[in-house]
Amino acid sequence: MSDASAAQLPSATLRAVFSGPRGRLLTALLIGEFGAAVQGIAYSTVLPLAATELHGAALYGATLAAATLSSIFVLALGPGLMVRLGFSNAIGAATVLFALGAALSALAPAMVWILVGNVIRGLSMGVIAGLGYAALGSLYEDALRPRVFGLFAFMWLVPSLVGPLINAAVASAAGWRWAMAWPAVLVIGGRLLMWRSAAIIPKQEGGARVSPLIGFGVVAALALATWTSSGGGLLAWAGYLIGLCAAIVLSLVLIVHASVGSRRRVAALTAFFGSCVVYFAAESVMPLSVVTGLGGTVLAGGIVVGAAGVAWSLLGLVPVGSAPRAFGRAPIGAVLIGLGLVGLALAVLSGSTRVGVPAAIVAGTVVGIGMGMAYTVQSAANFNDLEPTQVSAVATAAAFAETGSITVGSLLTGGSYSLATSSGAAAAPTLTIGFLILAALTAPVVWLTVVSLRRRAGVLS
Repeated sequence: MSDASAAQLPSATLRAVFSGPRGRLLTALLIGEFGAAVQGIAYSTVLPLAATELHGAALYGATLAAATLSSIFVLALGPGLMVRLGFSNAIGAATVLFALGAALSALAPAMVWILVGNVIRGLSMGVIAGLGYAALGSLYEDALRPRVFGLFAFMWLVPSLVGPLINAAVASAAGWRWAMAWPAVLVIGGRLLMWRSAAIIPKQEGGARVSPLIGFGVVAALALATWTSSGGGLLAWAGYLIGLCAAIVLSLVLIVHASVGSRRRVAALTAFFGSCVVYFAAESVMPLSVVTGLGGTVLAGGIVVGAAGVAWSLLGLVPVGSAPRAFGRAPIGAVLIGLGLVGLALAVLSGSTRVGVPAAIVAGTVVGIGMGMAYTVQSAANFNDLEPTQVSAVATAAAFAETGSITVGSLLTGGSYSLATSSGAAAAPTLTIGFLILAALTAPVVWLTVVSLRRRAGVLS
């Protein structure tokens, strides 16, 4: 890049990011993201108490997964409904749905009402996730966008560290219903602020229509993989593999569909999806690898996960700088994720609590550093060189990729672990092989990341 070109790039300072009307909308989105993080952690913290009081253990797993699955379904439908309603109306409808879902859960006379409330909250979350990506993709220049996405990753840091303690204290003092209810104030407040600023988001074209059957197919495939992963034998393995593979294939179909005719954007969205799948797959079994694989404590397992999350959040705040630095940062981050996963495999393979647990903490930190380096650039690259009016289709696909990767990742490792151990496999070797497979998956992610960030004229554009 020439000095003249570099001089034309907007400054990536926080003042530039938060200036003007788009800065006010960004602040509202960050408040909403912070509130969503607090509430998500609150639900996972106190749901066991609710299940015990309401005698709802049989619905515990379905209730835990309901919000994510309904969000995935909404995002799989594409941006058509959001575009037809308009951003202000979409925010209003999503806020009403969220308030209804939160109220049903907090006032639930039986566990099934918490399940229904979570389904409704998930529908609302899916709408807002697509809208948030559309706002960031259309209002911020390519050079500023990585810094903006880094701020969103940071919004999960404080809730992750102190959220469980605060929600446990609220549940102890006032009951689990209040612990579920109070974060809704943050979420609704943030959404009202979004509604006030939504008019600045450029009008969208909407993109091609997505068949609802694809959304139903993704949710059904994930449900099949989840259900069969708790069984045993060849039929359970067959159902699990069919469900997981179908969910991945349908996800890739949606990504290609949303890429507005650009093979480079297909590479960007697929790399983003792959990084998120690998990270969340590893994160879901990090505590298990410490407690079961190494005989460590629950606290030690939590430290490994916490170290990865903190590293991701803090690295995301580091400004990317110029385009050449952005180009190098994301692939290096993906490589570091792979190296950290190899480290986790070796830590479990050691079989020693004294050696393996500290090694797992270091390896988890490396995975988090890699994700922090890759995530901001990869998420921003989805929108590079894209017309503001064409953002909505890509935005919905990017939100789908991130949300869906949480479930796909946890099924990839957690589901295979359950099936393998129920078939008689030892825990430590199963976890070791799982981490090594994830490390191997980072190789295509690195390649796709490089392809997606190429700027030379005529390359995959």
